[in-house]
Amino acid sequence: MNNVNRAPELAAIGGQSTDENVELTFGTSATDQASDPQTLTETGLPTGATLVGNTITWTQDYEA
Repeated sequence: MNNVNRAPELAAIGGQSTDENVELTFGTSATDQASDPQTLTETGLPTGATLVGNTITWTQDYEA
């Protein structure tokens, strides 16, 4: 058996929607076959969106 480090898998994030100027918050999670601890980072989030821990928060303004 080979000890192969496999990439973690991000759990599916279903469709999300919100109205302008209403905060949208949802959780994310990832699993690793080796049960290694996971630290999530982000790229490509909309302007003003944040990822803190495993929670994404965003308020779409009228200009977005």
